[in-house]
Amino acid sequence: MRKLVFAAAVLLTSFAARAADSVQFGQRVITVGDRIGKVYDIAGEPTRIVPLEKTPGAAAGQRFEYVRNGKTVSLTLSGGVVVRID
Repeated sequence: MRKLVFAAAVLLTSFAARAADSVQFGQRVITVGDRIGKVYDIAGEPTRIVPLEKTPGAAAGQRFEYVRNGKTVSLTLSGGVVVRID
């Protein structure tokens, strides 16, 4: 019985973690791993683009910020691919 409860908890946790890897814009969804072209196609022009640096002057990517319904959705891109959604 304990194994079954543990397995169910792990399964539910994995679904919750996977849901954080995507964001919905209208009827379409952006997920981690999507390319920058798809982001523009689905979400349009970001409200703000923040350049990210590893060290001063060394580009590490970009953060696209979209303000929707009073909340900010941030998409972190590296190498032209979504690597994080907040």
